[in-house]
Amino acid sequence: MKEDSAVNAIEYRTSFIAPYLKGNIGLENQFLTIRRPTSLIGLIPMGERKESIPIFQLSSVESEFRVNGRRIASGILLLVSSVFFMMGYVHYKPYLLAGLFAILFLICLLSAPVYLLKSVYPILRIKTTSGSVISIRFLFFEKQKSEEAYGELQNLIAMYTQAPLYGRQERSL
Repeated sequence: MKEDSAVNAIEYRTSFIAPYLKGNIGLENQFLTIRRPTSLIGLIPMGERKESIPIFQLSSVESEFRVNGRRIASGILLLVSSVFFMMGYVHYKPYLLAGLFAILFLICLLSAPVYLLKSVYPILRIKTTSGSVISIRFLFFEKQKSEEAYGELQNLIAMYTQAPLYGRQERSL
């Protein structure tokens, strides 16, 4: 992979559970390339989604930090549910019913933190001259990488908007 010196390749995690699933934003031969892994259930890597955009077609980049209230409410609801399932597990003596409550307790207890952690996240939006928008979602603890990518893409856009017509001839009517 040959990279230009204008933008360093930025690698970021795409999953809380699987640290080996990583995305990448970088330059290859005058193209901005965005690589994101595709996975089964967020754990098993199944392939890669690759997008390439010519540098001269980049028009703007946006950075946003978002809080999803529904996910926060769902995470809190799962935590409260896990307490009720734990009380049901302690209260019921039949093994089948106690086992069901134990399984539900573990499911709620393990999924609640994931919902809470995924409720706060930075988004990087890259707009092109054709009007398409590419959104890249980062994990909340990778906010610094999101800001780094934002700054480098801003510099790249500024550098190429000041360059003379990307090697094309200007025509007069």
